[in-house]
Amino acid sequence: MELLENLRKSVDRKISLCNIEDLEKYKIIKELLKEDDCFFCMKKDTAYALLEDLDFLKKEVPHLYEQLTSSDVYLQTKCSFEIER
Repeated sequence: MELLENLRKSVDRKISLCNIEDLEKYKIIKELLKEDDCFFCMKKDTAYALLEDLDFLKKEVPHLYEQLTSSDVYLQTKCSFEIER
């Protein structure tokens, strides 16, 4: 999931550049993004807040959330193997 990988990189950049007051917040976000299915496991409002903390515009967040919780994308990533017949 390319989008999720980009979010992880963004958090790492935020951690390296942020002030001490925001450091804990970004460490928590980094922890939340560790698992590939993390957006399926969190509440929608939490996901929206997380995306806004990563500086996405409010109008972009619903579309990003939809992409991150797309079962097609997730299954392609997790089940990229051929079924034997």
